[in-house]
Amino acid sequence: MISIDEIDKSIGMSARSLNICMLNDLKDVDSLLGYYNEKGDFLDLTNCGIKSNLELKILCERLKDQIGNNGSDSLRSKVNPDLKVAFENLSQASKNKLNNIIHHKISKISLRSRNSIFRFFDGEISVDQLYTKILSNPTFDPLAMEGVGRRSEKEIRKIITLANELILEYGGE
Repeated sequence: MISIDEIDKSIGMSARSLNICMLNDLKDVDSLLGYYNEKGDFLDLTNCGIKSNLELKILCERLKDQIGNNGSDSLRSKVNPDLKVAFENLSQASKNKLNNIIHHKISKISLRSRNSIFRFFDGEISVDQLYTKILSNPTFDPLAMEGVGRRSEKEIRKIITLANELILEYGGE
């Protein structure tokens, strides 16, 4: 079961929407999607206005896209199990190689995208952090990162895809 707090950490929610969910006992993905599927919006919830309703509806649509329209599948099942095994098999030497490759690729993207990545990772990016904060998180969305728009999203997704492929390649040895 994925909690609303986990969704907030990965995708990002406004404090108001997060508080509305907690106040109205929507504390996990299943309860949030269940309510949305039943009611179609969140305007009946205590303290929920138009902006929060819109934010929660958009969040639910994203979640439904990721887990299927019925909303009952677990998001965790969307993480590639081979990736976890490959990551755990990485030697320190392989991690160092991957870190160098990733740093090189990040140096080639736009300044806005680079700044967003560095802010997200508090200035230090490693394959360990990429796996922990992004690759093992099925709800991660680059658009939730500070300063990320459509162009930056594409660049960041390329970095994420590259990291995923490299982990599978180097960890599969």
